[in-house]
Amino acid sequence: MNGIGKHLAEGLDVRRETSVEAVEYICGRWKVRCGAGSVFQAAALVLTAPVPQSLALLEAGAVELPGEALGKLRAIRYRRCIAALAILKGPSALVANGGSIKLAGEPVQWIADNQRKGISPSAPAVTIQSTPAFAEEHWEVADSERIPKLLAAAEPYLGARVVSFEGHRWGFSEPVGSYGREAYFDRERGLALAGDGLAGGRIEGAALSGLTAAEHIKSSFGLT
Repeated sequence: MNGIGKHLAEGLDVRRETSVEAVEYICGRWKVRCGAGSVFQAAALVLTAPVPQSLALLEAGAVELPGEALGKLRAIRYRRCIAALAILKGPSALVANGGSIKLAGEPVQWIADNQRKGISPSAPAVTIQSTPAFAEEHWEVADSERIPKLLAAAEPYLGARVVSFEGHRWGFSEPVGSYGREAYFDRERGLALAGDGLAGGRIEGAALSGLTAAEHIKSSFGLT
């Protein structure tokens, strides 16, 4: 899943597992303050976290955005999802549509065969995503109780026994609404906000948003 990111990051100084507490704009420079006390500086800043988290970082650093843009960004909300990764005894029964299926009822909305997608070539595994309603109702419920419910609902589509599973709470799984443009950009300060929340969701929206933000940054520095 992270293969594209690893490829794009080759040769770059990437800091992982670093908690950012605030971003500040001081004397024409961006300062990114991290939980460990470290500070990074740059002439431009791109935030691609879910919009509420990006706005929180700006607010923590006393960075103000224009009122109209801020109102549109604050209006973006996200639906929650409970996801389960299940290892199967054998290959799944998901043979159509590239190994994935979207369901219309409760509590499961999507199932995908990770082995058919090439994500887990050495093991038969599926990813199961809940509906937003199920996630809201079971958000604080232990995995030992909520994940078996998803597995039971998905059983007719699996075609093999579940050997093991793990769950994940996805708080920003599906954006509701959009910014109206593919990215927010402040040319004067070199600030861009990008992500699926601005471009209407889906991986395609996230990619277009990131590319748009990159073009804005390149243009502001006179790059082609």
